[in-house]
Amino acid sequence: MGQPLSSSFKKGRAVEFADFQNDRYDPYEPSRDMPKVLFSIALDPGGCLQGNYLEKVGQVKGEKEFLFSAYSAFQVPNPNPLP
Repeated sequence: MGQPLSSSFKKGRAVEFADFQNDRYDPYEPSRDMPKVLFSIALDPGGCLQGNYLEKVGQVKGEKEFLFSAYSAFQVPNPNPLP
């Protein structure tokens, strides 16, 4: 990712963030017709040095937000093919 990636340990909150893209008409934002994607990210049990858990410093308590730094690398271990 070439920019920070915000994520949440709560699936419902992640879906709410994706829904913020509805009816965005700015040419620099995704259009209404652009499909939304929900990624499931598995963190290494030993920890992650590519971001920060923001619960203590975030403005919304209970959000369970993890912010990945720009240019974080991700690996797709078992991609599911499209039907």
